[in-house]
Amino acid sequence: MNVSGTLSFFRLFRDPSLCLPHHTVSTFNHLPIPLSRAFNKADGEKKVDIRAVVLDKDNCFAVPKENEVYKPYTERFEELRKAYPGSRLLIVSNSAGTLSDPTGAEADLLEKNTGVKVLRHNTK
Repeated sequence: MNVSGTLSFFRLFRDPSLCLPHHTVSTFNHLPIPLSRAFNKADGEKKVDIRAVVLDKDNCFAVPKENEVYKPYTERFEELRKAYPGSRLLIVSNSAGTLSDPTGAEADLLEKNTGVKVLRHNTK
């Protein structure tokens, strides 16, 4: 049983806004950089300050089962890396860095190909 997923599901009853997107884009190339540009505030409201970004790999910036940036997204990915350098950018995957990647070879290859750290985790 996926305890983490089950608990997260029940958290939605308490706070349904957790599953509502605050901003959407049609493709990775339409991602505003810096990301805070997507959240224009009215006069007097505090400006949004996004300091770090977590990216899902598959169907976000990479083709599923591929451990590299989808070629048409390469330039935008590099812009994102420059805007969020080092530990301010992290990749999370349901394959690379999980128990289905026991030696970490996929995660290592993804890190080599993207220049971005991949989170190692046990939960899918």
